[in-house]
Amino acid sequence: MGNFREQLNLLESAVASRFSELRNAKPNIEFLTEEDVENGDFVDYFDARNDITGETYEVSIISVTTPGGILVVEVADLSKRKHIGLHDLASLEDKISLVELMEFKTNEL
Repeated sequence: MGNFREQLNLLESAVASRFSELRNAKPNIEFLTEEDVENGDFVDYFDARNDITGETYEVSIISVTTPGGILVVEVADLSKRKHIGLHDLASLEDKISLVELMEFKTNEL
């Protein structure tokens, strides 16, 4: 079964693989409309980590696209939008939550 670190690495890898599968299956998954962003109507919040400073900041995910990546808006400043990668989400729990949301959106009719 391996130690906890090996299990964590396997889970991280499985989540990343599932993220890629879903992104390839549906190249544009929308979570928020422009109106949602303008009004600050966010349901799901995620923590992202700044690679340089290590600080985390709260974001809401607008969409996941191929090839663009994850388009987010910073909750503290709605004028700040940027593309991030899955690795930029601060925790494995956030990555899993995103994959679950993608699965839900992919299965919608």
